[in-house]
Amino acid sequence: MSKWRDEKPFIEEAIMPLIGPWAILIIVLVAFTSSCGSEKDLQDLDGETGFRFGIWDDTTGVEDFVAVTADKGIISSARAQLLLPASQRSLHIHGVIGLGSGGHNLAWGWHFLPGQWSLTEESTEICDGRPSAIEASIDDWPDTLTLFCPLSSYVKAEIR
Repeated sequence: MSKWRDEKPFIEEAIMPLIGPWAILIIVLVAFTSSCGSEKDLQDLDGETGFRFGIWDDTTGVEDFVAVTADKGIISSARAQLLLPASQRSLHIHGVIGLGSGGHNLAWGWHFLPGQWSLTEESTEICDGRPSAIEASIDDWPDTLTLFCPLSSYVKAEIR
């Protein structure tokens, strides 16, 4: 047998006494926790990206809502809006909403249906409103889809 095979590996002999037996467990846990459980996971969930929308005259954020999409054109447009100062963001959300939060729209009882909304500069006033007004009348809705286009909405943040 050669001398090389009889010697303890460098890590076992020189490194382990310095860092202790728990080091490997700590390294594994740090690697695991840094790669999961962050908000970035939401962005890649099922290939969809989420965006938080605000309402211009709502300084408290209580009217904020979230919409998700996998549409690369909408994602690109929303990200372009976020590169602008908030006061210059001119696009608002326009699309079909359904009952329930959709698993992403904060505590609201409605959500924009993924793949059925867009960002636009103009909409008719008939679909304008506030998120809280939609929520207040949610029990009056039929079980059909409804168009919502809050003209005072703007892209506030990307959900990561």
